[in-house]
Amino acid sequence: VKNISRIASQNDLSETHTKLAFIVSSKLAFGLARMYETYRSFGQKNKEIRVFKKKEDALEWILNMR
Repeated sequence: VKNISRIASQNDLSETHTKLAFIVSSKLAFGLARMYETYRSFGQKNKEIRVFKKKEDALEWILNMR
């Protein structure tokens, strides 16, 4: 998970703010996605990542264009 997040962060566009929502249905997927979210949050300012159990919650967060 740590290596995947490092590789993914190298491909981020530094001038563009983006959001990525993971919608998970199991405890294992939730834990792995949270680890990914945590690793990606280190030093990140242009990419927000969140993990959700409900599609509706994810869509609400994605569409909230603060």
